[in-house]
Amino acid sequence: MSVNDNTGGAVFSRVADLAALVFSGADAASFMQGQFSSDVSALPEGGGWQRSAYCSPKGRMLASFILCRRRGGDWAALLSADIADDTAKRLRMFVLRAKAAIARAPAAFAFASGESENGLGFFSDEDDILTIGEGGGRKLLCCLRGDAGRLIPAGAALADDLSWRRAQIADAVPWVRAGTREMFIPQTVNYEAPPLDGVSFQKGCYVGQEVVARLRYRGRVKRRARPATGIGAPPEPGAVLRDAAGTAMGNVVDAVAAADDGKFCALVCAQLSAAEPLLEDGRELRLLPPPHPIPEGEAD
Repeated sequence: MSVNDNTGGAVFSRVADLAALVFSGADAASFMQGQFSSDVSALPEGGGWQRSAYCSPKGRMLASFILCRRRGGDWAALLSADIADDTAKRLRMFVLRAKAAIARAPAAFAFASGESENGLGFFSDEDDILTIGEGGGRKLLCCLRGDAGRLIPAGAALADDLSWRRAQIADAVPWVRAGTREMFIPQTVNYEAPPLDGVSFQKGCYVGQEVVARLRYRGRVKRRARPATGIGAPPEPGAVLRDAAGTAMGNVVDAVAAADDGKFCALVCAQLSAAEPLLEDGRELRLLPPPHPIPEGEAD
C-alpha cells in the first residue's frame, strides 16, 4: 500500500541522507526532556512533531533533528545519517538506570512538494509512516520500516535526490552534519526563532541550557544563518568563510549543487555585518534575503 495513492500534482524525490532514531520505554520522555533543547512534554500524545537540538555542555549543537511523537507511545528523531550512530552512542551513555532504549530504525525517506495542503495528515493509516508537513505543500515522508516503495506512488513525477536539501537551505533550516558538530550554538543558526522554534526557554534544564540561556539574556548574537549562492562546486559543510582581509567571519552550514548548472546553493552562518563573504579558495558568496526575520541581538 502506498502512503498516497493520489499524488495531487506533487513531485517526489528520494532523501538519502537522513536517519531515524527510535526512543522507547517508560522513561523515554523524561530522559529526552533532560537532554534536548525543545519542550518534549509539549508534544501531544498520539502525534505531533517539533524541531529540537542535542547540545554539548558548552551549548554547541551535536545534532539537530525533527522529533516525532508516535501513536504507539514511542518517539522518532529524524536527523542527518552521518551523525546518527554517534548521537545514539553518546545518548546511551547517559541513560543509566532510566527505562529508555535508543535504536536506529531501518528508515527510508522521501520528499513531496507541490501537494495540496488538504492532502496527507501527520500520520497515514499505518503508524510506521510519518508525514512532516512544513507548509507550502511540502512534506517530508518517513517509513520507519525502510520500505521506500511505500512513500512514492507508482507513476509519480520525480525530482532529483537533492530537492529536499535545496528546500531546507532555501528555508534556512540548519541540519547539523558530521563536519559541523559542535560548531554552532542554536541562536547562531536562528534555531530558537520562529518558524523553527527548536529551543524552549521556559522548560527546565537540559544539556547546554546554561550557555544557551546566557546568550539569550546576557549576550548578543553576532552571527546568524542566511541562504547564499555561489559558482562552482559546493563547499563542504563547516567550510570557513572569510572577509577580503582574510579574517574568519563564519562557516558553511550546508551546501549542494543548485538546479542551475555550475552553481550551488548554501546556508551560511556569518557575522551580521558580512557583505561579501569569501570561501577559502577566494570564490565569492552572494547572500540572499532571509526567508524569515533574523532576530535582533537579545541584549547588550
